[in-house]
Amino acid sequence: MVQVPADRDLKLKTLRESPPSSLLDDPLEYLIAEHARQRMMCDVLDDISNSDEPDKELVGEVLNFLKEDFKRHVLDEEMGLLPALEHVGQTDARFRDVLARLRQQHDEHRTLVTEIISLLENLLSSAKDLVPDRKLSKMLQIFATVERDHLILENAIVLPIAKAELSSGTLVKLSRDMMARRSIEPEGEDNAE
Repeated sequence: MVQVPADRDLKLKTLRESPPSSLLDDPLEYLIAEHARQRMMCDVLDDISNSDEPDKELVGEVLNFLKEDFKRHVLDEEMGLLPALEHVGQTDARFRDVLARLRQQHDEHRTLVTEIISLLENLLSSAKDLVPDRKLSKMLQIFATVERDHLILENAIVLPIAKAELSSGTLVKLSRDMMARRSIEPEGEDNAE
């Protein structure tokens, strides 16, 4: 598969660059921006799985993304967003089911991503040509498909409900926790002792 240079550059840039840290002041918008990066990750996974000779630099970047940014994003949701929405699930059985489904998908994704990371590391360290085997190609295709479905669920249902239901205090806490996971100090904080 031949990559258009501009397309390749956009993919590399998207995988390398987190959303601006100032966006963490609005944690739900930050999560939406991260979801856009994850959609691009899915496109890159498709590229790798469909290529006879994948782009080594893109393989390395998607590997780094999965190891760092993706794992941190899942923590943002599991430790922050989903617990903050539990009160909605207490009064709405359908939304409670959505939260349970998201948690189950996160568990499934964690297992799949761990195996994909290992296979991508092996691919990059291989002395042979950079050619994904059938197992890796199939896993990348499966993960890209289920992740896209997961993002639709979060963007279409969970984040709109979060915007409507979460208090400003909860959003501030979510913001600070997300900043802490990124070793970013909240602006305006007096850190002097």
